[in-house]
Amino acid sequence: MFRTLLFHQPFQSPSMKKSILTLAAASLLTLPVLGAPTGSPAITFHSDAYQEVGDDNLFSFLIGTTEDAEFTVVDGLGERDITITPADIDPSTGSWTGTWISLKAPASGIIKFYGDPSSIDVVIAEGAYVTSVEMPDLTNLDILDLSHNALQKLDLSSFSKLQAIYLTDNPFTTETPLKIGGNKPNLAILEIDIIDHI
Repeated sequence: MFRTLLFHQPFQSPSMKKSILTLAAASLLTLPVLGAPTGSPAITFHSDAYQEVGDDNLFSFLIGTTEDAEFTVVDGLGERDITITPADIDPSTGSWTGTWISLKAPASGIIKFYGDPSSIDVVIAEGAYVTSVEMPDLTNLDILDLSHNALQKLDLSSFSKLQAIYLTDNPFTTETPLKIGGNKPNLAILEIDIIDHI
């Protein structure tokens, strides 16, 4: 036996329907976007790769953490969640191993990493037309490689745990020099080739 169910819909005038739809649309606008990064980014890179290469620019950065950590990356490829692992050097090849992240500079040039900045201890961002980097809360940064970029300024004064800094082939200027700063008892490697603007 089949039973037919009928649902009764209360009477709604056209103006009432319009009011309900307007209210529903307004409430959707106030909802936060699920998954959107919140707070300040751990690292913000500014890159001229889009201006220099165009929309086909693509490069990889290695970000290493003290232990596996979740981050959100926002760049020209969109927004995505990634797990970043500890970075190390493979003794047989001398190459870095860890989480290499494919990136694309958008027209704005801004690439952001959201997550716990204190977990990041390695940043290798070579050859990506990086003009500046903001990373004020990377308190455990040990290794920094920004070689072969377009850095115009960089202040490393607050990074006391740095052990190695690689900055070869960057055009620091008199107005915006490189500042290494003191209080770096573990610094063993400082690689730079332009020493006019330190």
